[in-house]
Amino acid sequence: MKELSGLVGPAEFAGSTALIVGGSRGLGELTAKLIATGGGRVIVTWRTGKDDAQRVVNEIRSAGGECEAIGYDAGKPATDQLDRLEDAPTHAYYFATPGIFRPQSSLFAGELYPSSVSVTDRPQGMTEYTMAKAAGEVLSADMNTTLAPLHVTVRRLPRLPTDQTASVVPSETALPLDIMLPIVREVQSWPR
Repeated sequence: MKELSGLVGPAEFAGSTALIVGGSRGLGELTAKLIATGGGRVIVTWRTGKDDAQRVVNEIRSAGGECEAIGYDAGKPATDQLDRLEDAPTHAYYFATPGIFRPQSSLFAGELYPSSVSVTDRPQGMTEYTMAKAAGEVLSADMNTTLAPLHVTVRRLPRLPTDQTASVVPSETALPLDIMLPIVREVQSWPR
């Protein structure tokens, strides 16, 4: 949190309440901390990482931010799970990351969490994943057209170093903060 305070204005995201699905670690955790550092209220969700979510809450609150954590299963209806929130979110971020499987092609292959650039790179054996990602982008564009003032921001992220992309094989990765801060600023700028 201390490292982020010099990068985000203390009231840059004030007045917002951000629901961060999958905010208990990785990119969701970083997003939660950026918004809280900028004065926004944060609700992080977890499905299996309750202890991780509570750690994020504690770190944000220790730095003077507002944060709470709730259990949430993205595979179940949202209304039933979000009805208990005191304030409706003004912004929502989605970082829920189920494992992606494909046939094992080598000794070290198995569960994967590829970057969203897989839509254009189209790795072998990842056709269903690529199609689902592309369909999500089309759906988001249609939602922006038909459900205004709702706005869905979609970005294809490069490979980023997270606990889910850790590998013993060296690979080039971008810095999560460099990628996520401009995206958070764009999302938080809505509604315009």
